[in-house]
Amino acid sequence: MADLKISQLPPMTAGDLASDDVLAITDVSASETKKITAKDLVEEGVVLIDDASIPAAKIAAGGSSLGNTTAAAQFLAGPTAAAGAIAARVIVSGDLPVATSFVTGVVKPGQGLSLDSAGTLAVFPAGTSAGVLGGTYIPLGSGLSISSAGAVNHADSIVAQTTNGVTVNATGHVTALGSIQPFELPIATTTAVGVVSVGSGLSVTAAGQLNHTDVVGAGTSAGISYNNTGHITSVAGIGPTDLPVATNAAIGAVSVPGPELQVTAAGAIGLQTTGVVAGIYPKVTVNQYGRVTDGELLAANDIPNIPATKIVGGTLSPGVIGDKSITRQMLADYSISYIQEGQPTNTNPGSIGCLWFQESTAQLRMWNGNSWMSVGFGRLAADNLRWGGTIDASTGDVTGVTPAGITAGLSIGNALPSATDTLGGLYLVVDTAGSSIAVTSGISYDAGDWCLCISANTGWVRIDTMTGGGGGGASTLGQLLDVTLTNPTQGDILVYGTNALWENSDTLSGGTY
Repeated sequence: MADLKISQLPPMTAGDLASDDVLAITDVSASETKKITAKDLVEEGVVLIDDASIPAAKIAAGGSSLGNTTAAAQFLAGPTAAAGAIAARVIVSGDLPVATSFVTGVVKPGQGLSLDSAGTLAVFPAGTSAGVLGGTYIPLGSGLSISSAGAVNHADSIVAQTTNGVTVNATGHVTALGSIQPFELPIATTTAVGVVSVGSGLSVTAAGQLNHTDVVGAGTSAGISYNNTGHITSVAGIGPTDLPVATNAAIGAVSVPGPELQVTAAGAIGLQTTGVVAGIYPKVTVNQYGRVTDGELLAANDIPNIPATKIVGGTLSPGVIGDKSITRQMLADYSISYIQEGQPTNTNPGSIGCLWFQESTAQLRMWNGNSWMSVGFGRLAADNLRWGGTIDASTGDVTGVTPAGITAGLSIGNALPSATDTLGGLYLVVDTAGSSIAVTSGISYDAGDWCLCISANTGWVRIDTMTGGGGGGASTLGQLLDVTLTNPTQGDILVYGTNALWENSDTLSGGTY
């Protein structure tokens, strides 16, 4: 047959096309015409088709234009297409239209979905549900469904709500996100985990980091090491250098020296015993720590000699002072007697038997518990005491005389003469009180007092007979306690007798005096 132009070749129907029929193809890269079989052209040409260029309407649903399997089966089966199907190019996901909210197409598993080796699309956990996708049946797992329009939906339903900042719809899809509110957080308890509020000593940064707010200098104290946030990093036993040392003003640790002090295993401090039995001892031995180490009874030589000035109180028992043991030189001046002119003013001079000596008259008196009683007239008796008469002390004139007075030169109506040694022992009894007796320089006399001449040197003196002694408060001579008058007659004188009394003696009849 003569060569013809391609356009002049007779046409070939589809039913006459065999896989080994040869087609003429111009190889542009080689600038020559080559041949290719129909089978190779279809298989290799599919690769050259633009993606998404074959309309879906061009693919017959359920037909046999792609062989003895459907397009969905071919897609899912992969490269193992049945014999007689298009084997030169397997449909991949990019060859299929993608489903949208308004267009039916293919879908792929997203977050929360899975596709197993059998092509089952499921929501965990897998279940048994199926639907129709793009007119082709595919198996669906639990929780998925396909609407009549081919839309894949979640089959599970919950109540639409917002919890912990997450908003979900009735199909369980998250539709919005927000912040978790404080009231949505569980509060921690002693037995349940939860949230807490930040209290004293803690702080929270803007990034939510919880920190200590207190800051200290890192260091080690008393066996505890800590960092600058106050966290303890290590611990150790307290050593002697960790303890503050006690002073007189501050509390602290002390060492316990021996042997006087001891510390038990339990830490109790106490004193060592000294061996002395408990008791009361008047004599003790003390060591350098002031502790008693021995005790004994007192011996005589243990009592030192002490001056009497150290005795400041108390009373010596009469049994301590031996009989006739206090000698004369041991008595203090005036310890047993007053020596003074005037009567002692003491109502109680100290003890019964205390003496009062009046130097001017040499008269001695003793306290009898109620009054001063005359013991004797001493010099008056020795100097031949004699009654010379009576005198008026208000005028100083003699009012009566005795023979002794006449002998002494006294006369009624005249004043007393000056004192001489010859007149010594002569006395006159005052019959009228007064202070005009010239020889005694204005001394006051009571009735019954005596005006007595001692000597030229001593002169005339007053004898107080009203407040004690021989006078006893008498107003006349006969009332004197130490004077006894028996039938006095003119010329009688007083004579000191052996009975310690003054008695009147009759001089005119030769009486003795």
